[in-house]
Amino acid sequence: MSAQEIQTPKKKKKILALHGNGSNKIITKLQLQNLELNDQDYDITYLNGTIQVKSPDIRLSELTGLVEGPWYSWLPPKSDWENLDHRALLQSICCAIESVLLAIEIHGPFDAIYGFSQGGYIASLVNNLPNDPALLDAVQSYMGRETQFNINSNIPFKTSIYACAGAAIPLLDMRKLAGLPECAEEYSQNQAIHLIGQHDALKPWSESLVLYDKNPNTQFFIWTVIMKLVVRSQKRLRMK
Repeated sequence: MSAQEIQTPKKKKKILALHGNGSNKIITKLQLQNLELNDQDYDITYLNGTIQVKSPDIRLSELTGLVEGPWYSWLPPKSDWENLDHRALLQSICCAIESVLLAIEIHGPFDAIYGFSQGGYIASLVNNLPNDPALLDAVQSYMGRETQFNINSNIPFKTSIYACAGAAIPLLDMRKLAGLPECAEEYSQNQAIHLIGQHDALKPWSESLVLYDKNPNTQFFIWTVIMKLVVRSQKRLRMK
C-alpha cells in the first residue's frame, strides 16, 4: 500500500452544547441535527443544566410524548426573579459556569460552544471570562480553586453559536441583579454566530446580545423555524 493510499482520519471539531430553559440534552441533539451539526461529523458533548425543573418549557409542547424528561434549566425560573437575592442569582450563574468549565477540563479543549436560550447567556459569560475579572473571581471563589487550564491565555472557544439566546431579562440587567459590573472590560474576539428567531419571544434579548458582545467577528441570521425542531434548516453552519 502506497503512502498516498494511507489516509489519516480527519480529526473532528469538538463542540460543547448547552440547552435552553426547561429542556435537556436530547432536545439539544435534535436541534443540532437540524443545523446539520451531528455526531457523525463532529465530536459533541451535551450538557444538562444545573437546575432540575418539573416540566419542559412551553415552547417544547410540540414534542410532548416524543421526548422524555427529566428537564433542566441553567437559571432560576422567571417567577422567582423579582424577589431573588442577588447572591442567590450569582450563585446560580457561578454553578452553571462551573459546569461548563468542568466539561472543558474533562472533555476539552473545544472548538465551539452552542448555547440555546438560557444556554446562550451562559456560553457568552463563559467565553468572556478572561475579560470579566469580577465574574471570574466569583466563579473561582464558588469553585474553591482556579481552573485547571489557563483561562487568561486563550478564549475558551474559537466559535460561539448563540441560538435564540435569552432569559427572563436582558443579559445586562441580569448582571446588575447579580451584583456584577454592567459589562466586561473587553470582549471576546472569537467567531460569533447568532441565530435569531424571527417570531421568538426572546428576539429582543437575542438582538441585545449581539450589541452587548461588540465582537467584530460576528454573523447573525434571522430564522423562521429555529423553534420547529421537526423542520430541517436550509443553512449549514460553518465554523472556522
